[in-house]
Amino acid sequence: MKALRSLALLAILALPVALPLASPTPAAAGHGHAAQVRYYYLYYRTCPHDSWHYYGATANYSQLVAYAHWIRGLGYETYAY
Repeated sequence: MKALRSLALLAILALPVALPLASPTPAAAGHGHAAQVRYYYLYYRTCPHDSWHYYGATANYSQLVAYAHWIRGLGYETYAY
């Protein structure tokens, strides 16, 4: 009887230590990938003496490259990051 009581007490005391280990990681819970979206920003200017003008932002890199080439085809300088 004393051994059963000691085992139950040990299980209750070990519970707060074991709970964080049993919880899923943020990536396993589905929160890891959605929080890491990268946005690319595109700026343009007419000449080196002009200031940069904001054109827009996108999360798709190939779309950024397409917009940058299109704006350069119109005769503007582009800067993307």
